[in-house]
Amino acid sequence: AELLVHEHAPLTLAQQASGVPNGSPLFTSLFNYRHGKRRQEEDRPADGTAPKGISTVFTRDATNYPVAVSVDDLETRFGLTVDAVG
Repeated sequence: AELLVHEHAPLTLAQQASGVPNGSPLFTSLFNYRHGKRRQEEDRPADGTAPKGISTVFTRDATNYPVAVSVDDLETRFGLTVDAVG
């Protein structure tokens, strides 16, 4: 609860308080854990690709981090995506 006071602190304040040298990135990697309930079977089309009325054209998560890891917790299984600059 005490941290909520700082919930909307400006990025510049966080950078100053971090002790990270000026001009250096505050973070060099990203770890994203996403938890979601499975969709109901009736919401899915027969091919299982997307809910009724929605079609996926193209998806790609892009970040400015050299390493980004995303874990999708889908209740009965996990999805793992790793993007790294080579």
